Amino acid sequence: MSGRGDGISLKARGKKPLSSLNRALRDQFRDAPRAFLIQRLSDLILEKAPSASDKLVAALAEHLATSPAVPFDWDRPDDVGVDMKLTDDDLMPAFEATLKFASEELPEIISKALASAAEVIVRSLRADWLAQREHDQMIMAGFSANLHDRWGDAFATLRMIYTISVEIGGGIAAARRRSRARVRTH
Repeated sequence: MSGRGDGISLKARGKKPLSSLNRALRDQFRDAPRAFLIQRLSDLILEKAPSASDKLVAALAEHLATSPAVPFDWDRPDDVGVDMKLTDDDLMPAFEATLKFASEELPEIISKALASAAEVIVRSLRADWLAQREHDQMIMAGFSANLHDRWGDAFATLRMIYTISVEIGGGIAAARRRSRARVRTH
Protein backbone atom coordinates (compact mmCIF):
# COMPACT_ATOMS: atom_id res chain seq x y z
CA MET A 1 0.00 0.00 0.00
CA SER A 2 1.24 3.49 -0.79
CA GLY A 3 2.17 6.08 1.78
CA ARG A 4 0.01 9.07 2.59
CA GLY A 5 2.03 11.62 0.67
CA ASP A 6 2.29 9.76 -2.64
CA GLY A 7 -0.43 11.80 -4.44
CA ILE A 8 -2.30 8.67 -5.55
CA SER A 9 -5.75 9.98 -4.63
CA LEU A 10 -8.16 10.90 -7.40
CA LYS A 11 -8.29 14.45 -6.10
CA ALA A 12 -4.50 14.71 -6.25
CA ARG A 13 -4.65 13.37 -9.82
CA GLY A 14 -7.07 16.15 -10.82
CA LYS A 15 -10.17 13.95 -10.65
CA LYS A 16 -13.15 14.45 -8.42
CA PRO A 17 -14.47 11.72 -6.15
CA LEU A 18 -17.97 10.36 -6.74
CA SER A 19 -19.40 12.39 -3.87
CA SER A 20 -18.65 15.62 -5.74
CA LEU A 21 -20.34 14.25 -8.88
CA ASN A 22 -23.38 13.33 -6.80
CA ARG A 23 -23.43 16.81 -5.25
CA ALA A 24 -23.05 18.50 -8.66
CA LEU A 25 -25.89 16.47 -10.18
CA ARG A 26 -28.15 17.13 -7.19
CA ASP A 27 -27.43 20.87 -7.36
CA GLN A 28 -28.09 21.00 -11.10
CA PHE A 29 -31.37 19.10 -10.83
CA ARG A 30 -32.48 21.25 -7.91
CA ASP A 31 -31.69 24.47 -9.81
CA ALA A 32 -33.08 23.33 -13.19
CA PRO A 33 -36.64 24.68 -12.74
CA ARG A 34 -35.29 28.07 -11.65
CA ALA A 35 -32.89 28.22 -14.60
CA PHE A 36 -35.74 27.20 -16.92
CA LEU A 37 -37.96 29.98 -15.52
CA ILE A 38 -35.20 32.59 -15.80
CA GLN A 39 -34.64 31.63 -19.44
CA ARG A 40 -38.39 31.92 -20.22
CA LEU A 41 -38.52 35.29 -18.44
CA SER A 42 -35.41 36.50 -20.27
CA ASP A 43 -36.99 35.59 -23.59
CA LEU A 44 -40.16 37.47 -22.61
CA ILE A 45 -38.23 40.56 -21.52
CA LEU A 46 -36.27 40.63 -24.78
CA GLU A 47 -39.52 40.25 -26.70
CA LYS A 48 -41.05 43.24 -24.86
CA ALA A 49 -37.87 45.36 -24.82
CA PRO A 50 -35.42 44.31 -27.54
CA SER A 51 -33.09 47.22 -26.72
CA ALA A 52 -32.62 46.16 -23.09
CA SER A 53 -29.04 45.39 -22.10
CA ASP A 54 -28.00 41.86 -21.19
CA LYS A 55 -27.44 43.04 -17.62
CA LEU A 56 -30.98 44.44 -17.35
CA VAL A 57 -32.50 41.27 -18.84
CA ALA A 58 -30.54 39.05 -16.45
CA ALA A 59 -31.29 41.20 -13.38
CA LEU A 60 -35.01 41.55 -14.15
CA ALA A 61 -35.43 37.86 -14.98
CA GLU A 62 -33.70 36.89 -11.74
CA HIS A 63 -35.85 39.36 -9.80
CA LEU A 64 -39.10 38.10 -11.36
CA ALA A 65 -38.10 34.49 -10.70
CA THR A 66 -37.29 35.08 -7.03
CA SER A 67 -39.55 37.92 -5.87
CA PRO A 68 -42.11 38.91 -8.52
CA ALA A 69 -44.35 40.82 -6.07
CA VAL A 70 -41.57 43.26 -5.10
CA PRO A 71 -41.04 46.35 -7.29
CA PHE A 72 -37.92 46.27 -9.45
CA ASP A 73 -35.59 49.29 -9.46
CA TRP A 74 -33.06 49.79 -12.23
CA ASP A 75 -31.34 53.08 -12.86
CA ARG A 76 -28.33 52.12 -14.95
CA PRO A 77 -27.48 54.72 -17.62
CA ASP A 78 -27.14 52.13 -20.41
CA ASP A 79 -30.86 51.28 -20.11
CA VAL A 80 -32.34 54.77 -19.78
CA GLY A 81 -34.51 54.53 -22.90
CA VAL A 82 -35.93 51.08 -22.20
CA ASP A 83 -39.70 51.11 -21.73
CA MET A 84 -41.49 47.90 -20.93
CA LYS A 85 -44.66 46.77 -19.22
CA LEU A 86 -45.16 43.19 -18.04
CA THR A 87 -48.57 42.07 -16.85
CA ASP A 88 -49.66 38.96 -15.02
CA ASP A 89 -50.99 37.69 -18.35
CA ASP A 90 -47.49 38.11 -19.82
CA LEU A 91 -45.78 36.35 -16.92
CA MET A 92 -48.16 33.46 -16.25
CA PRO A 93 -47.20 31.39 -19.34
CA ALA A 94 -43.55 31.39 -18.18
CA PHE A 95 -44.52 30.23 -14.69
CA GLU A 96 -46.94 27.61 -16.08
CA ALA A 97 -44.31 26.32 -18.52
CA THR A 98 -41.87 26.03 -15.60
CA LEU A 99 -44.37 24.02 -13.56
CA LYS A 100 -44.95 21.73 -16.54
CA PHE A 101 -41.21 21.38 -17.06
CA ALA A 102 -40.60 20.56 -13.39
CA SER A 103 -43.40 18.01 -13.15
CA GLU A 104 -43.31 16.35 -16.58
CA GLU A 105 -40.03 16.92 -18.39
CA LEU A 106 -37.46 17.17 -15.59
CA PRO A 107 -38.11 13.70 -14.13
CA GLU A 108 -37.40 12.14 -17.55
CA ILE A 109 -34.28 14.29 -17.95
CA ILE A 110 -33.09 13.22 -14.49
CA SER A 111 -33.72 9.56 -15.28
CA LYS A 112 -31.74 9.76 -18.52
CA ALA A 113 -28.95 11.78 -16.91
CA LEU A 114 -28.60 9.34 -14.04
CA ALA A 115 -28.46 6.36 -16.40
CA SER A 116 -25.84 8.13 -18.49
CA ALA A 117 -23.92 9.20 -15.38
CA ALA A 118 -23.96 5.63 -14.08
CA GLU A 119 -22.29 4.44 -17.29
CA VAL A 120 -19.67 7.18 -17.05
CA ILE A 121 -19.05 6.40 -13.37
CA VAL A 122 -18.57 2.69 -14.06
CA ARG A 123 -16.15 3.41 -16.92
CA SER A 124 -14.26 5.92 -14.78
CA LEU A 125 -14.07 3.55 -11.81
CA ARG A 126 -12.82 0.72 -14.01
CA ALA A 127 -10.15 2.95 -15.49
CA ASP A 128 -9.06 4.31 -12.10
CA TRP A 129 -9.89 1.35 -9.89
CA LEU A 130 -6.37 0.57 -8.69
CA ALA A 131 -5.73 4.18 -7.73
CA GLN A 132 -9.17 4.50 -6.16
CA ARG A 133 -8.70 1.27 -4.17
CA GLU A 134 -5.31 2.42 -2.90
CA HIS A 135 -6.78 5.79 -2.00
CA ASP A 136 -9.69 4.15 -0.16
CA GLN A 137 -7.30 1.83 1.70
CA MET A 138 -5.18 4.82 2.67
CA ILE A 139 -8.24 6.63 4.00
CA MET A 140 -9.34 3.53 5.97
CA ALA A 141 -5.84 3.03 7.38
CA GLY A 142 -5.82 6.67 8.53
CA PHE A 143 -9.26 6.26 10.07
CA SER A 144 -8.19 3.06 11.86
CA ALA A 145 -5.00 4.69 13.15
CA ASN A 146 -6.94 7.71 14.45
CA LEU A 147 -9.56 5.42 16.01
CA HIS A 148 -6.87 3.35 17.72
CA ASP A 149 -5.00 6.45 18.92
CA ARG A 150 -8.13 7.88 20.47
CA TRP A 151 -10.00 4.79 21.68
CA GLY A 152 -7.41 2.00 21.66
CA ASP A 153 -7.26 1.63 25.47
CA ALA A 154 -11.05 1.59 25.75
CA PHE A 155 -11.32 -1.03 22.97
CA ALA A 156 -8.67 -3.16 24.70
CA THR A 157 -10.63 -2.99 27.96
CA LEU A 158 -13.85 -3.84 26.13
CA ARG A 159 -12.13 -6.80 24.44
CA MET A 160 -10.88 -7.99 27.84
CA ILE A 161 -14.40 -7.77 29.31
CA TYR A 162 -15.75 -9.63 26.27
CA THR A 163 -13.14 -12.41 26.69
CA ILE A 164 -13.89 -12.72 30.40
CA SER A 165 -17.64 -12.87 29.64
CA VAL A 166 -17.15 -15.59 27.02
CA GLU A 167 -15.03 -17.67 29.42
CA ILE A 168 -17.46 -17.28 32.34
CA GLY A 169 -20.46 -17.88 30.06
CA GLY A 170 -18.78 -20.98 28.62
CA GLY A 171 -18.08 -22.28 32.14
CA ILE A 172 -21.68 -21.70 33.23
CA ALA A 173 -23.04 -23.36 30.09
CA ALA A 174 -20.75 -26.40 30.62
CA ALA A 175 -21.83 -26.67 34.28
CA ARG A 176 -25.51 -26.55 33.28
CA ARG A 177 -24.99 -29.24 30.67
CA ARG A 178 -23.27 -31.47 33.26
CA SER A 179 -26.04 -30.77 35.77
CA ARG A 180 -28.78 -31.66 33.26
CA ALA A 181 -26.91 -34.79 32.29
CA ARG A 182 -26.78 -35.92 35.94
CA VAL A 183 -30.50 -35.24 36.41
CA ARG A 184 -31.38 -37.34 33.37
CA THR A 185 -29.23 -40.28 34.46
CA HIS A 186 -30.87 -40.44 37.90
